[in-house]
Amino acid sequence: MESQSGPFEVDTDMTAEEAFHRKSILPTESVIANLVLLAGGLAAVLFYCKMQDHRLIEKEVLFLAGHDSLTGIPNRQWLAAKVVGTMQQ
Repeated sequence: MESQSGPFEVDTDMTAEEAFHRKSILPTESVIANLVLLAGGLAAVLFYCKMQDHRLIEKEVLFLAGHDSLTGIPNRQWLAAKVVGTMQQ
């Protein structure tokens, strides 16, 4: 059986032992690969959730920096920034 790997041709001789080895190692490698992907995927999901929480908290902090925490009405800092922004236009 001939297979091609890149630009080189490689002759492979599949003996019975090698075929048995490939049959037995493939499911094991598949299980290990899936477990690694699952572990990495879980970490990615946890990281994404943490970043979402961080963004929501940051958004709330920025809102509270320019607004009254009790009424939600813009404060002097927000008004000053709005005036400066309007004058620059």
